[in-house]
Amino acid sequence: MKTKIASLLLASFLLTSCNDSSGGDAAVTAPETLTGTKVAATFMVGSDLHFFSPALLTSTASADYQKYLAGDRKLITESPALLHSFLDSVRQAKPTFLLLTGDLTKDGEEKSHQDLADSLATLTALGIQVFVLPGNHDVYNPESQSYDEAGAHHAANVSDVRFAEIYKNCGYGKAIARDTASLSYVAEPVPGLWILAMDACRWRDNIGASSETVGGRFLPQTSSWIRSQLALAKAQGKRVIGAMHHGIVEHFAGQSTIDLSKDYVVAGFDTLGTNFAKDGLRVVFTGHFHANDIATRSTASGNFTDIETGSLVTPPSPFRIGRVDDTVLSVRTSRIREIRFDLGGKTFTEYSSAYLMNGLNGLTTNYFLSNGVDSATTKMLAPVAAAAFAAHYAGDEMMPSSVAGAIASIKSQKTPTALLLAGMLESIYTDPAPADSAGAFSLK
Repeated sequence: MKTKIASLLLASFLLTSCNDSSGGDAAVTAPETLTGTKVAATFMVGSDLHFFSPALLTSTASADYQKYLAGDRKLITESPALLHSFLDSVRQAKPTFLLLTGDLTKDGEEKSHQDLADSLATLTALGIQVFVLPGNHDVYNPESQSYDEAGAHHAANVSDVRFAEIYKNCGYGKAIARDTASLSYVAEPVPGLWILAMDACRWRDNIGASSETVGGRFLPQTSSWIRSQLALAKAQGKRVIGAMHHGIVEHFAGQSTIDLSKDYVVAGFDTLGTNFAKDGLRVVFTGHFHANDIATRSTASGNFTDIETGSLVTPPSPFRIGRVDDTVLSVRTSRIREIRFDLGGKTFTEYSSAYLMNGLNGLTTNYFLSNGVDSATTKMLAPVAAAAFAAHYAGDEMMPSSVAGAIASIKSQKTPTALLLAGMLESIYTDPAPADSAGAFSLK
């Protein structure tokens, strides 16, 4: 299971869909109508679905399941409804392809993987290509469980080989190149455009362990394979979109050094980003942190951009919509607005926002108290921190003046813990360019 508080620390280009009542185009322009460019495609991106098969959850009332929810505030019970609402949007938009950047399942249950693959088959039947890659939850996960009235029970998980078998129609069976040391591959959804799916998940470390490994790193063989594929793409004049689960650019100051967030950036990200940019990779779609954020770093070879997509099971449940016009990739954000689920008379936005804030308030309160923050400061700080985390999830966050005042008050205590907490809040609200909800980026 991911470190629960770590998952805390972290919607010009909006698509109108059945879940989005905002203004915008009625549909994504079909690729065949894009003319005058060498490469043209439309696409959508989803991340961290954490889909949990209903067959594995026959009782939500068990103490074990409620304990899980209390410690990790994802909308797991609602994940099937969230998935199918998202897929309704994909079917309406009819993009060239859909890209899913890992953590496809709650905890790697084989039944969840199988059911998800069956649902994705409804897209491929319509001619929408689907490309997936694993997240840290998906392969050899020792925490895979089912729940019934009696509590939690072990559920079969999947190996790397089984993962590729289940998703053979979602990238692995259509790959033009595969890395033998990982679940990385290259696919070509339209002539001239490559998707470079890069697997940095440490699933081998899950074998025989009692808990999953959250952090990511590339094996040396995989790093070499990636660079060889980029060299081949450059020699053949291909445009390349990268995809991986872990972040490869820091999304707030100090993300890679703070204990609670360092596992959300791939090991060696600085060197990797510099090398990949030198090899011609400009844009990588990521997930993992459940925040909707875009971060760009400058290198001697040009800009290198990490487009992180928030989680479907973490409000505001965003997803990305984009297009490629030769050397330019444009992206915008939409989100889930309706699901087929009993919400107790509330709208999905009301329901999910209340669920998130209630959970964040409880988790932040427990975190501060357990780290020696006094009760009075905790009572003042927990709602402020919860609001900051929720703002970071949504993206394009701005610090309200009331928060600035609270941070000043925290700093006045001058204790190491107070200064650390104040610094974390400042980092969360420090959101440098580019904007998180939309942008255009060069692929060359």
